[in-house]
Amino acid sequence: MPSKTWSFNRGIAANYLKRFWPLWGAWLAGLLLAAVSLAQTGISSFGPDSTYNVWNFGVTLLSTSELFAMGTAGIGVLTAMAMFHYLYQPRESGMMHTLPLRRESLFLTVYLTGLLPLLGAELLVTLIGMLMTLPGRYALAVSWLQWFGVLALGTVAFYGFAVFCAMLTGHWLVLPAVYAVLNLTAVVVESTGRDLLSLFVYGMRIPSGLKLGFLSPPYQLATKLSRHMLTAPAERIDGTGMLNVYEVANGYTLEGYGWLVGYAVAGLLLAACALLLYRRRRLETAGDVVAIAVLRPVFKYCLSLGTALVFADLLLAMVFQQPRGGYGMAALVLGLMIVGAFIGYFAAEMLMQKTLKVFRARAFRGFAAVCAVLCLFVGLNELDAFGYERRVPDANEVDYITVLNAKIDEPETVEALIELHRAAIADKARQERGWAEGALNVMTFELSYTLKNGGTLERLYSVFTNADELADPDSLGWQLERCYNLPEFLRERVTLSFPVTARSVQYATLDVQQPRIDGDWQPSQSVTLTGEEAAALYAEGILPDAEALHIGHRWYMDPDGSRATAATTNVTLNMLLVGDTSEEHAWLDIPVETDSRNTIRWLEENKGITVVPISELNGDEANPSPIAVHR
Repeated sequence: MPSKTWSFNRGIAANYLKRFWPLWGAWLAGLLLAAVSLAQTGISSFGPDSTYNVWNFGVTLLSTSELFAMGTAGIGVLTAMAMFHYLYQPRESGMMHTLPLRRESLFLTVYLTGLLPLLGAELLVTLIGMLMTLPGRYALAVSWLQWFGVLALGTVAFYGFAVFCAMLTGHWLVLPAVYAVLNLTAVVVESTGRDLLSLFVYGMRIPSGLKLGFLSPPYQLATKLSRHMLTAPAERIDGTGMLNVYEVANGYTLEGYGWLVGYAVAGLLLAACALLLYRRRRLETAGDVVAIAVLRPVFKYCLSLGTALVFADLLLAMVFQQPRGGYGMAALVLGLMIVGAFIGYFAAEMLMQKTLKVFRARAFRGFAAVCAVLCLFVGLNELDAFGYERRVPDANEVDYITVLNAKIDEPETVEALIELHRAAIADKARQERGWAEGALNVMTFELSYTLKNGGTLERLYSVFTNADELADPDSLGWQLERCYNLPEFLRERVTLSFPVTARSVQYATLDVQQPRIDGDWQPSQSVTLTGEEAAALYAEGILPDAEALHIGHRWYMDPDGSRATAATTNVTLNMLLVGDTSEEHAWLDIPVETDSRNTIRWLEENKGITVVPISELNGDEANPSPIAVHR
């Protein structure tokens, strides 16, 4: 009987459907339960403000689709394990491949038998949900179709990748491990590598995002998929004849879904690659950890290096919470990585050779090559062979610098920050010894350069201060304090991106400390300000004092707090402001200083508050200074 190519075998498909229907039934039941619950909740919420509720339900629906898109990662690998289980049993593999079918036809039948029931379950649930919410709510039909699109794309993406992973191994228990590892390798390697480098590479800052995150679909989808409600202003005349302006929902926007489309295309391409591997797969590899001979050394060395990174990072994360630096730390990182590499390398040997007797001279030669790579990795970075630690941009290359969440772009301040950066590099040896020598104070400063060519450069330094450093006005700590109290920083600390007006002030109070009574601390007094009063205090007191450099200082070289106590008063202004939209909020917390003349004058003339230095307020515990803080 001649074999057929590129044909779908209904007999095999029917057999698989009979055997594995509980798998797809469980997926259908889970989707149906969630969809019905959502639909009932949405119907009950449709009320007078139906437009808002309809759009809000659409946003809620899409948020659940994002969760189920991540769930397709699990159902995809389970389905691949079920569909290609015969590849992992020698007898069943031989039986399947004696059928009068070419491998292309067999692969196509098994692949589609796994995929189509998943898509069918998702489509059926979509139609049911659509019918439940359709009467009078036709806009939700689009939301349900988008819900189906997200699930279907996720299913195609993750199932295709799982099928590809199924071709790489001959053991059914190894398949989910390979699938998980390949899905997360980019994230784990980059994050652990950065963590380890930050321990001994001077000035290295761990970025919040990952550059290689796009190689890890679960990570990228979890961080990129989002939806937001769109609103528009509307006007309404209330019962008193007053005009009210409010926001109404008129739709939503989807973000990051292009990544899902890209991963679905990648899933189809990987399925095609799986077919190419399947055509050349040897039947005797059933039961092997790695089914493709050329990938066995790749598996061994990748497992060794990956275990080295994860092992060292986990142990060091339990001990060190801050960068330490120096040759000692680099040696410790290298030692732990070698231990981790030993575990991973010989574990891989045991798995592939199916024996514990793997400690032979030939194996140790391969392990020595891994150790050489690790030594090269640590050594080149510790010796700054790539110039990372020495890199300082010129002022004419810098567009602006982000420091303390402030965007600094005045030439004088930029020059000062660059000089501070150079001083930190010059002080590397002493700063790396700071942990061992002990310190009275530990500060950190972070510089995030945005360059004119579009590039970025980020650095993070810890500054250790002892008694000698406090006495040296040219030490790094004093340079940091002088730099952070330059005029631009003082203005930034009291300036908002939107104006402070009576309308924008949502909440404003004065926190007034009270004198001690018989040596006991007294609770602070809270004086509430109206929006008009807060705006006036800000305009007539805070801003003029900031321009005069009399408010907004920070005392970093002050381990015992004595300098801050001598320069601050018993009054702190707290304001919560809202901008033009409900999403714009800002909080100002401004301690009044002894030199804040305009602010002190306003407080005395308008609120009857006598402002005194904290040092005078505390005074002698036996004879506290008699003062009136509010009348």
